[in-house]
Amino acid sequence: MCERIRACKLYWSEQEAHRPSLWRLEDGGITLAWMLGIDTGGTYTDAVIVDGDTGQVLHSAKALTTPDDLSRGIDAAIAALPAEGLSRVNLVGLSTTLATNALVEGKGGRVGLILIGYDPRLIERWGFQRDLVTDLVIFIRGGHDLHGREVMPLDEAALQEAVHQHMEQVDAWAISGYFGVRNPDHEQHARDVVRAISQHPVTCAHELSGELNAIRRATTAVLNARLIPLIHQLIRAVQRSLARRGISAPLMVVRGDGALLRSEAALNRPVDTILSGPAASIVGARYLTGLDEAIVVDMGGTTTDIAILKRGRPAIREDGAQVGGWRTLVRAVDAQTTGLGGDSRIQVKGQRLQVGPERAVPLSLTAARYPSILQELAKRRSGRSLPEIVLLVGDTPTWEMTKIEREIVEALRDGPASLDRLEETIPLVRVYLGRPNRLERHGIIRRAAFTPTDALHVLGIYQAWDAEMAQRGAAALGEPLGLSPVRFSQLVHEQVMQRLAIAILDRLLASEDADGGVMSSSPSRLLVERALGYGGPEGLDVHIRLCDPIIAVGAPVAAYFERVAAWLGAELIIPDHAEVANAIGAVSGSVMHTCEVRIVAQYEVSGITAYTLHSAAGMWTSDELEEALAFAREHGRALATAGARAAGAGEVQIEEEEREERAVTSWGGNPLYLGTRLRFTAIGRPNFQDDYRRKGKAL
Repeated sequence: MCERIRACKLYWSEQEAHRPSLWRLEDGGITLAWMLGIDTGGTYTDAVIVDGDTGQVLHSAKALTTPDDLSRGIDAAIAALPAEGLSRVNLVGLSTTLATNALVEGKGGRVGLILIGYDPRLIERWGFQRDLVTDLVIFIRGGHDLHGREVMPLDEAALQEAVHQHMEQVDAWAISGYFGVRNPDHEQHARDVVRAISQHPVTCAHELSGELNAIRRATTAVLNARLIPLIHQLIRAVQRSLARRGISAPLMVVRGDGALLRSEAALNRPVDTILSGPAASIVGARYLTGLDEAIVVDMGGTTTDIAILKRGRPAIREDGAQVGGWRTLVRAVDAQTTGLGGDSRIQVKGQRLQVGPERAVPLSLTAARYPSILQELAKRRSGRSLPEIVLLVGDTPTWEMTKIEREIVEALRDGPASLDRLEETIPLVRVYLGRPNRLERHGIIRRAAFTPTDALHVLGIYQAWDAEMAQRGAAALGEPLGLSPVRFSQLVHEQVMQRLAIAILDRLLASEDADGGVMSSSPSRLLVERALGYGGPEGLDVHIRLCDPIIAVGAPVAAYFERVAAWLGAELIIPDHAEVANAIGAVSGSVMHTCEVRIVAQYEVSGITAYTLHSAAGMWTSDELEEALAFAREHGRALATAGARAAGAGEVQIEEEEREERAVTSWGGNPLYLGTRLRFTAIGRPNFQDDYRRKGKAL
């Protein structure tokens, strides 16, 4: 089969400013164009107030992220901003790690999956049970064929019986018809039946994706349903936090592709917020620099995310994001995440230095906040490694704690303690903390350890906290290697920069390198090592030159990227406010909605007999191709516009793309027309002009 682009119309200004002036209303001399951006990272939650008219970042603040309840960290970050600035905010944007973390950690509501027209024997034969995510799978007779024609009526009686039987066992429902994207009638009817019986939310697979992959559509629908209770709790908590401060502005959430989504819409489609954080970083990077082509590297405390900016937009994974072991059909930024950040834990194993992927609270920060912990290092006996230090960083867990969990939490109430000291009163504490445990997974406690941030303190590059504590940590870890604290810290610094450079190369080669990275083969590894100046054959002079600049954002980037960019032969840009770029990206994006309409040719012996149009709204048939195309264009524009408006857009502009599909026959002649795939994308800024008017009058 071959594809050719029949027409491509772009209804979008090529002169679009990289810092769009938001709609303004002046009432009594007051300019109402201020925005509050919030980003929840793995370590810190950032908040900024941005003047949308000038692009100026007016205020910024940071607070520790609270993984067990993200809203607490968000509330703390908002509280650190000046009340006067918050009173003038008219748009709030939220970039959240909730969806990604919940899927990785297996959190979420209980879901009942209703499969219409699926063959349970085939699912069992091919081992697809795990891909369905939930154990409660209900098979209902019904369904359509590839052309959208009904092959069996929906068994409504069986559906009603199943919902009555299981509705007390679920928090949400997911419905997927085998060919639901070709004709969503059974999914829609089943949704109405379920809603008439159960009060739980319902997700239909055809509303989330137009792709034919039935298993992945079902997976995506279940994950969406599973996230609904969690995103509901978060959004309502954030809204309460805003209301306490008198902020009545609309709340938008960053989707995984960088677009903004009205919070009410996010309640129904939380799966769209997978990879929200990396998406916000690339949108923020473009906002701060105005560049259309770049490599965006976001280095935080926990991870480093690398994405590509092309033609002013993030490169997107059209085949769907993969997270937590699940392959979805959610469009999201094509970002590569590496477990490397300013808070990566440094360990010495044997004679080898290991950076991450575990994170820790830097020793320098721990000592600055809790000076008494210096006594813990002073008690270290000669020849022993640096004692483990544990901190209480979250509130009391909401679950019923075990005896040992209660003892650990109570022991840490007055401040951090070494594992040695905890063991004196809690005999099994080392066993509990020596394996995956709930207290750490939910962010109630964290370890303090030597990190790249501590190495920067020893080297004098960064001096925010207690350099003496960092020095002691470097001495303890460097001693078995025969290294001074300074030399050990230099080694850490160099290894972090090398890993950053290799991660960037891996991301650039991801689409070309099927073997899994530039260091996977010996020749590649030797050439890269030579180019980075720490190995490889001495007879070679190897240089790397990147075509696009590197935009580095995140708090620690100034300490690492000058040398990384030099190794890679790239221009380096660290914009002002790089440390809060993600929070800026949470309010600087546009609202965007994409939909697809497909025209499929119906063949019989005599040739084409009809043209069938398929979309998320239904199915239509026409005898004439031009008539089908005209209807598809009108229908697609209307669907895209309605979707963008529902997501929170004001005035929208439409991008259209048409791809004609033809098949080459064995007997020659012109390729046979199979159909046309039309994609419509509606883009606009958030619609908050009415909110301006209301607030202007109130002021």
